[in-house]
Amino acid sequence: MPFICPEVQLNDIDVTTISRNMSLNTNKSDDVGLFLSMAPTDKNFKDYQKIILAMIMPNQVMVNITRDEEVADTIKGLCALSAKMLFSRTKGYTNITTDTADYIDNMIVEFLYSSGVVLTDRTDPRNVSFESRYSKCASLWKRVIGLTDRGGWINEGFTGYTQIKDPLYPDLIQLPQYAGISNYGTRDAYNLEKAIAYPPVLANIISAIVSLKATRSSALHQIKVILDTLATPWLTSISMLNDFILRTGETGFRMSTLNSLGILDPRAENPCGAIREAPIILDINLSSVMLFLRQMPAKYLSSPYLPKQPVIESAISAELQRLYSLILLTRDQIAVDSRADLIGKGSLLSIILSGTESNHFAKQILEIAFSSDGSKSFSLNDVSAVSAIFDDFEAVNYRVASQDVLRNPEFFGMTQNVVREFRETPIVTEAIYRERRTTGILYQNDTKVPPNEIAAMTFDEMNLHLSSRRLIAQLSRHPGRYTLPIWMGYEECLVSQWPPEAEA
Repeated sequence: MPFICPEVQLNDIDVTTISRNMSLNTNKSDDVGLFLSMAPTDKNFKDYQKIILAMIMPNQVMVNITRDEEVADTIKGLCALSAKMLFSRTKGYTNITTDTADYIDNMIVEFLYSSGVVLTDRTDPRNVSFESRYSKCASLWKRVIGLTDRGGWINEGFTGYTQIKDPLYPDLIQLPQYAGISNYGTRDAYNLEKAIAYPPVLANIISAIVSLKATRSSALHQIKVILDTLATPWLTSISMLNDFILRTGETGFRMSTLNSLGILDPRAENPCGAIREAPIILDINLSSVMLFLRQMPAKYLSSPYLPKQPVIESAISAELQRLYSLILLTRDQIAVDSRADLIGKGSLLSIILSGTESNHFAKQILEIAFSSDGSKSFSLNDVSAVSAIFDDFEAVNYRVASQDVLRNPEFFGMTQNVVREFRETPIVTEAIYRERRTTGILYQNDTKVPPNEIAAMTFDEMNLHLSSRRLIAQLSRHPGRYTLPIWMGYEECLVSQWPPEAEA
């Protein structure tokens, strides 16, 4: 992919004392305390990068939580609620797969059931039914679980994006933002001495947990304490993430807001109304979600390649312009030559990409755009609709050079069938021999014969075959034609009578 995950500085959290600060036990009987005391593994750190990348590039990158971890229901509930505070399901700005979103909602329902909450129907998390004595908290938990309007995630109550002021690209006017936090500041700006205004997603989770205090569930109490404790670093990190996206997110590698060309954009709806999945799906472990929330980055560092970004985009843009020009020219020439029905768009692209040297990134962009993977493929009409002036030096001069190519398209593979025509020479009969004997022509073949097809013979051998009337048979390799000349002067082959014995 043309973008990389930024470097981050994780919160320096003492994992051995975090449970003690929240009055939790770290023995084996306390699953939550033991889990929070875990040190992240290399796999967790790699998952952190995937989560950050999905938050920076929603729709283009989505995470998928694997099912290969065996953890207690309480841990699943904690991880699922943590996922609600990290991932977005806002239409147009989604960074988690639909399958994973359903999996998270199911984990919340199973966590409630294991915590003593009586559910009359838990087959579908979006239609979960609570026993009558829990009717007051049912609406709160349904807001957490999420309804068909994609609510219940980090962008609950918000659009999930911000408008760009004075955009660099006409089709890119929005960037993703999370939890509606726009007052960017450092971690010191949020402190426990003043009231923290929780975003709706966290406020809904806390309210839903408090509504079940009558159950006296220790697991629910532990999760509330954990989320309250992590609220400050979470708010600070999300604030810095939003600021980082605003500073670095405006790039030609990001999908356009208006989707003017429709290149693999998951925001474009298909006829059945479903949102297409992002082209890049990254698998992560369930435990990495909560561990990442515990160590939310304290700082996001800009990529050292950022100053080179305009140069990279300009180079790729120039290459695409040149290839666009060649595509249009070749397509028009094919139409004039009545070959449009014989050459498909895939064959046309293959011929162009193999017949010209170009930047490999530009080639990959066109190959992806013209691919047929179930999404809306790029078409030649889309190329024609690009309102760009192909003033690139190579593009302008390539039009002249391409005329020579199109005058002989067979030389460049622009034909489906190649047939080699062989000229056949009939066997010399007596009448033909008598007609040709004054000129000494025994065969006619103006094609250069490969050396391995030449049958050389001495004069004596020739005279022997001639006297036995087998010379023609010796020179004929295939019925109906000669495939080789005689290695001697034609004057040596002259005879005055047919057959030769008649001269004696």
